[in-house]
Amino acid sequence: MLIKVHKFGELIFTLSGYQGAEWNRAKREGRREKRCIGEYIYGLCSHKKKKKMRHLFILTVLLLLFSCKEHKKRNDNLYKLKDSLNYSNLQIIYSYNENDYYFSSFDSTFSQRYVHETKSIKLFLSVEDKRKIYQVVKSADIFNLPDTFVNGFENCILPCFSKSITVQIRRLKKKIYFDGYGNIKDKDESKRFYMIHDTISSIIFKKEEVKKMPQSDIIYM
Repeated sequence: MLIKVHKFGELIFTLSGYQGAEWNRAKREGRREKRCIGEYIYGLCSHKKKKKMRHLFILTVLLLLFSCKEHKKRNDNLYKLKDSLNYSNLQIIYSYNENDYYFSSFDSTFSQRYVHETKSIKLFLSVEDKRKIYQVVKSADIFNLPDTFVNGFENCILPCFSKSITVQIRRLKKKIYFDGYGNIKDKDESKRFYMIHDTISSIIFKKEEVKKMPQSDIIYM
């Protein structure tokens, strides 16, 4: 029995077993012989399906490469922080309550806001200050903390004070912002964030230059 299958306008025999006159007629008509169903399926795969399979394979490889790149990027961040010399390249920006208190080691400036003015002084981080901040930044794994902690008014007890920290070590830069409303929900992330925040604020506000500044006359109710 002859079975004819149309594929791209071509007549294909899919089963073996035809001989003699049928074989000769098939050859004269230019039809191609397929000896088994498996070969027919392979024939389909070699065109439409095989093309789709190639595309799927390429996409899978690209996704794997991207995943490896992201994993390597995170590991590279952590690897660079293991270099004990990096603290000398550390720079920070600290802001409390939208710049009520502001410090930048980039230009060594500390500013404090008052009702009618903002006063600024020169303030420098020592090598020991940078070493302490660097150790905490590394311990808290800052580059894998979220960029923002925003709770809105959920569980908020007024007044609430925002906090912003920027840390840059050579080409690595991370800015973290917390709106101050309520608590950071993830306890581990909260602990790591406040490790960094409390270390930086302690170093800044213990400086003699800051202690000599008049106390801010801004009152929050």
